[in-house]
Amino acid sequence: MLGGREAPSARGIVEHLLKSRPGEYDSRAAQLLATASAWAYSDIDTFTRIMGRRGLQGATCVEVSLTNEELFVDTSAYLVQSPCKQLAILCFRGTRLRNVITWLTDAAVKPEPFHAAGTVHGGFYRAARAVWSPLLVMLRGALHGRRIDDELSREIERTAVRSVTLDGLVRSVDEARLDKVLEEVRAVKKLIVQDAKERLLDKVAPESAGRGRPEDAAATPGCDESTSSAPSAALAPHAAAGHLRAREAGPMRAEKPELRALYITGHSLGGALAVLAASQLFMANEAPEDAVEDLQALQGCLRGVYTFGQPMVGNKVFADKLGRCFGDKLFRHVYGVDVVPSLPPISAGSFSHFGQELRANGSGWGEHAGKVNQTWSATLGLALGVAAFVIEQLPFLHWIKLRFSLADHSPLTYLRVSQRRDSVTEFD
Repeated sequence: MLGGREAPSARGIVEHLLKSRPGEYDSRAAQLLATASAWAYSDIDTFTRIMGRRGLQGATCVEVSLTNEELFVDTSAYLVQSPCKQLAILCFRGTRLRNVITWLTDAAVKPEPFHAAGTVHGGFYRAARAVWSPLLVMLRGALHGRRIDDELSREIERTAVRSVTLDGLVRSVDEARLDKVLEEVRAVKKLIVQDAKERLLDKVAPESAGRGRPEDAAATPGCDESTSSAPSAALAPHAAAGHLRAREAGPMRAEKPELRALYITGHSLGGALAVLAASQLFMANEAPEDAVEDLQALQGCLRGVYTFGQPMVGNKVFADKLGRCFGDKLFRHVYGVDVVPSLPPISAGSFSHFGQELRANGSGWGEHAGKVNQTWSATLGLALGVAAFVIEQLPFLHWIKLRFSLADHSPLTYLRVSQRRDSVTEFD
């Protein structure tokens, strides 16, 4: 186990986030989400333990990853569902220092159309699309109060294909687990059929009161339809099947969603992917017909998108259109002279930020009225950033001030500013 105690800010954090108002910046939310963004660079076990220390004990956490080096894709995201199933946190992993593919993702700047809302950074968009399908499956399940891990397992089992390699090895879903799932499905179906029969008998009994005892009516499945307007018990299997279809396809649309609050976050590349994921929620008109209502409901659940050291994602058309959708819920944290928020460079095309910008101050984060402008050259910006990092390590050179810094981009820096009011370290 990492850390020895629960952080003071962890107490009642789930209830606090559920009460937080959409569009209102919340320092406790920023602290938790900065922690998630920093620890998203670790493995799922470590990430889950840290989230437990931060007030999410017993939460369900699922990692979704997709790697294809030749497509310059290596994307990972964690989706956390609170035990009460009313809170969900979607956290994307950023650029890893030793991962060449994520650096190539950052460098693949060539714009791509984002539906009918301008253009976006091509590498970021491919990375986001790579994991969006399974994430959406889980988000839709969470919306209706279903466990996200079960939801993803069902989707995997539904779409799994058995394949055979040349040496005859068979790769397939775990057959023992599949048999267990099928047994559970049969048990649920049996309960539904029994429920349908009981409902049918409840309906038959009052109408048969004048012709005999209810139990007589229930025990007479073959009564003549010419002498009774009640449906015969022989029709019960059909009624049960209809009831089963209604349970699977109908009422889900009428139920009040169980999910109340959704937060999306990420550091660096992860912040860009967080913005694109939130943007996908507002593209309901481009989604499959059966997903439109769920996407609209998820829009209502979105409380905030908190990014840390996030680069620009799209052009001005994209920024303007999506800014109208959730710009009041996007909180971009920028520390010092972090070089990454000024990227991609203007030499790669025109990009714009949107949302509310926050800068580090003496007590945490505060609103910033200015804006981040694109750097002219990525090479120059990164070179200055590296130089600033070296200067920061050498006290006798601190008098030198450079325009950009890579040291200021560290997730550790963002985490420490976010937890400034708390007497804990990044390992608690």
